Amino acid sequence: MSEDLTTLEQLLAERAGEVPSLNEPPRSMLARARRRVARNAVVSVAAASVLIVGTSAGIAALRHPAPTVTSQGPGPVPSCTGADLRATASLTGAMGSVEGAIHLTNFSDRTCTLTGRPAVTLYRSPTHRLTVQVLDVGPQWKADGASPPTGWPVVRLRTGAVASVRIRWSNMCPQLSHPALWKVAVGAGGTVDVYGADGTPPPPCNGPGQPSTLEVGPFEPSPVP
Repeated sequence: MSEDLTTLEQLLAERAGEVPSLNEPPRSMLARARRRVARNAVVSVAAASVLIVGTSAGIAALRHPAPTVTSQGPGPVPSCTGADLRATASLTGAMGSVEGAIHLTNFSDRTCTLTGRPAVTLYRSPTHRLTVQVLDVGPQWKADGASPPTGWPVVRLRTGAVASVRIRWSNMCPQLSHPALWKVAVGAGGTVDVYGADGTPPPPCNGPGQPSTLEVGPFEPSPVP
């Protein structure tokens, strides 16, 4: 048994001596290794480039931030029309004249605006217009020595809000025997009949041959709730 083992060892030693030793790796292995190194180098350079570009973009964004985009608010508030409003009068006789205010209430379901000075017309009957000289006067707040209302001369009327127009009528010649009918034109928005004015007697004829005068102020916020 021992002799067989000895013989086997000698045979293996002889065969081992016949195998040539390789001091250098095979060329195919070296080629594959070089290709792998080159590929990894390219990937590393590309990744570094992406990182540099991203960092530069971030710095640029910090130095020059993008403009803030804001949504536009609602459009401009429309002007009031005759269909939006109801007009009432608050007039009293004083020293040979009739004076007070016409109040315009927004009865619509939207907010609207009034600006400028209305055209006020007086009628003897529904089809007979009175001849009066219209004079422009300042608003009531100015006559009272108060500060201008916020937003004036534009009067913004939400639903239920009221604007007013200062009025003074004097010297109705020839004398009327009954109250006049009043109408208010709100620019291009139509005409509004004035309720309540038919309960106020017209002013007396204090200057025969002189014109009847109607002083009209601009639209302004009304103190009437």
